[in-house]
Amino acid sequence: MTIYKEMEYKMRLPKFEKLAEGQEGQYKWLAISLGTHPCGYVSVPKNHPFYGKSYEDIQDKIRVHGGLSFGGKLHGLKDLWFGWDYAHCRDHTWLMGWKSGNDKKWTTKEIVNECLSVIKQFRFYERVSSKTIVRLTYNGVIPKDTFKPQQAFLAQSSKKDTFHLVKLIGGELYDFTTRDIVSEVSWYAWEPICVEVEVKEQGENL
Repeated sequence: MTIYKEMEYKMRLPKFEKLAEGQEGQYKWLAISLGTHPCGYVSVPKNHPFYGKSYEDIQDKIRVHGGLSFGGKLHGLKDLWFGWDYAHCRDHTWLMGWKSGNDKKWTTKEIVNECLSVIKQFRFYERVSSKTIVRLTYNGVIPKDTFKPQQAFLAQSSKKDTFHLVKLIGGELYDFTTRDIVSEVSWYAWEPICVEVEVKEQGENL
């Protein structure tokens, strides 16, 4: 996290200036000042279900001050960003015809905190990334009576052999590679035992 400066309200700047920026895992965030008011942005990775969507499509899924008001590329920056602004009713701003006096002046720290809050919300909708974990279940003839019907194994007749898919069907072990009954064959049998979830599955179907 890098905080460059405190938000200072003034006339509109010719281009935005960075107040703070950082990265949380695959998510980048950015707090900027337009002079008249600040804005916050978060980029999403390409494997996220919101990547490439319009901000209107996810407006009801992300809670942030004033709601999302931007989605797309930012000038001079890579990635796709979702953003929001602090130029709403009761926000202090120097916009033309709307120079307020006693309304809320947002600090850089408060904007950073909202960026981090939005990242947490995006993570709620992450897709699951998983891989199968296997263990050596048996070395030798697989005892059919100790395993469940339809139970499957990745099996090798030797450690140098290619893997075969072997499955317990009708009380016999069937080799899907050779299409043979292999109940009496000695195997190095590797059993899928679990799925390692890299990202929590919490989101809803989009």
